[in-house]
Amino acid sequence: MKRRRGFTLVEMIVVLAIGSTVLTLAIGMVDQSMLISSATKSGCQRQLATNRFLEQFRSDIHQGTKVDSDSPDSLTVFSSDDSKIVYRTEHNRILREQFKASQSLRREELFLDDRELAGFEFQAANSLAVLQISSRTDFVSQTLRVDRRVEAMVGLTPTSISISEKSQ
Repeated sequence: MKRRRGFTLVEMIVVLAIGSTVLTLAIGMVDQSMLISSATKSGCQRQLATNRFLEQFRSDIHQGTKVDSDSPDSLTVFSSDDSKIVYRTEHNRILREQFKASQSLRREELFLDDRELAGFEFQAANSLAVLQISSRTDFVSQTLRVDRRVEAMVGLTPTSISISEKSQ
């Protein structure tokens, strides 16, 4: 009997089917890992932008001489150099606009997720300004969960912070 060298057509088809199945599974896993990586990266960028915006809010309040808030959707910070900074919330974003002599100098905005809401509060008794970002946990019952809350006292300078820390 003559010995054949090589593979039969059926063997080749089976190997190709197994190889394509393994390759399809591998491509699916790579795609999933790329989607997860992209979501993680955008989440980190949003977190950094939010942190920077909240630190700016805190700094503005500390450097301000007077704060006025006529609604939970807006807050105005007045400075000693006749400039003012207006914070307001609009649909899914927080706006920060800096004015000097009624002229807009700078405008920034922080975009929020569709589930997030932002609001301002000013407690005149203790000169405390608050910016709160909450998330809807359920669209039906409109239940809110506080995600971020920044409290800052008007006119609190770095020297007064260090003095108050030493006294405690």
